[in-house]
Amino acid sequence: MPFYNWNEIEVEDVMPKVTRKIIYGERIMLVYYELEPGTEFPSHKHPHEQIGNVIQGQMEFTLGDEKRIVGPGDVFVIPSGVEHGAKVIGDKKALVIDTFSPIREDFLKNK
Repeated sequence: MPFYNWNEIEVEDVMPKVTRKIIYGERIMLVYYELEPGTEFPSHKHPHEQIGNVIQGQMEFTLGDEKRIVGPGDVFVIPSGVEHGAKVIGDKKALVIDTFSPIREDFLKNK
């Protein structure tokens, strides 16, 4: 199916205070994350390229050796294999849409 609406996509619990919705094709994946205030997304790395787009809220984002506060309208590009993580700051939930290539097969295990 080529058309989707985020409101109709199944919500998955990723970890406490973090949910996601996933849409994917053959070689690209979109992931819509909701992260509650104070939530920390642990530092990690993966072989996928990733581009993130912050829709709402603010996060202290670490990418390699660089740390930055990101908020609505900010976009970050994570090359394959680079360590990264984030912490939601402030009192607003963070909404982020991440794009992965290739798709994250590990995200599809329960599908």
